[in-house]
Amino acid sequence: IQEFKVQTSSYSAEFGQQAGAQINLITRSGSNQIHGSAYEFLRNSALDAKNLFDLAASPIPPFRQNQYGGTVGAPILKDKLFVFGSYEGFRMVRAQTSIGTVPNATLRGGNFSNRLNAAGLNTNIYDPASTRVNPNFNSGLPSSASNPQYLRDQFPGNIIPSTRLSPIATAILGYVDMPNGASLPLGLGQYLNNASTQEDNDQFSVRGDYNMSTKDSFFGRYSYSNESIFTPGALSSQGTRREPVPQIATVGYTHVFSPTVINDFRAGFTRLKLQVLNKNAYTKNIPAEIGIVGQDGLPPSAWEVPNITFSSEGISTFGGANFGIPTVTRDNAFQYQDTVSISKGSHELRMGFQFARFQLNN
Repeated sequence: IQEFKVQTSSYSAEFGQQAGAQINLITRSGSNQIHGSAYEFLRNSALDAKNLFDLAASPIPPFRQNQYGGTVGAPILKDKLFVFGSYEGFRMVRAQTSIGTVPNATLRGGNFSNRLNAAGLNTNIYDPASTRVNPNFNSGLPSSASNPQYLRDQFPGNIIPSTRLSPIATAILGYVDMPNGASLPLGLGQYLNNASTQEDNDQFSVRGDYNMSTKDSFFGRYSYSNESIFTPGALSSQGTRREPVPQIATVGYTHVFSPTVINDFRAGFTRLKLQVLNKNAYTKNIPAEIGIVGQDGLPPSAWEVPNITFSSEGISTFGGANFGIPTVTRDNAFQYQDTVSISKGSHELRMGFQFARFQLNN
């Protein structure tokens, strides 16, 4: 970037389509001399302190960040044709400290005999297959613990037989980590996840300028970025992938009719390819694999451990995120603009047109 300008009010006509601030950028161009630059910015965990919640016996979670790139500008034809290009790469691996609440092995096996709450009381588990109408129910009174409308039998010993456990639920629990931290009441435990956030980005921009004459000049610019961001969840089977790939192409032609009359034409194309996915998207169809009926035709972008949320007791959500995910976007924008500037003494008149076409493919 050679120059930028932030406008917060009193826009001229060509910048008046959006509310809020307007940011205008001018990219660098080449010159009659070869110029270049290179840089590297490095951070790592060698001098970091350990997070308060990290395991004391484990090493400091890793953190590595590299940001590097360079620019170069050069002439192709002296005083006529110039080129300028830039590149930047970004790599980051940073461990996160997430604590989830998960059931222990005993609870997963259906054994609720020692599922004691903080007060030391057990939670009775009843057999839903034994549900029946209470013949002594008093319909003249509201249903209550002393006047139940239905009766159920408690599982012997408060243990659900293994033959009664749902194979789908058992398969989902296979994607739920076992506790590796402190034990909690109600057969639960803490799971500490130090999985790393990973971010990779490569972007480049190239610009060419051609001065046909003192009155006519052209330029063209193409910019591309490819980014991948993975953010882990509380469990090792969870995480979100964000993968934006924007592209921008612009051409411009400026003609000087006279010292007081200048015409500037621009044409631009912008494309945004964006995917926001769960960790296991495009890897395997987990819902169909664990036996959920009707999931064989599930789009690969939606492949993930089924989402299960608990309304009480603080158990962490199982499975992938389900708000705004998956998102698969292919948006295009075409813009054409022409501006005529006329100077007359201390006055300046600007007129022109702008045409924009948007394709939103979500």
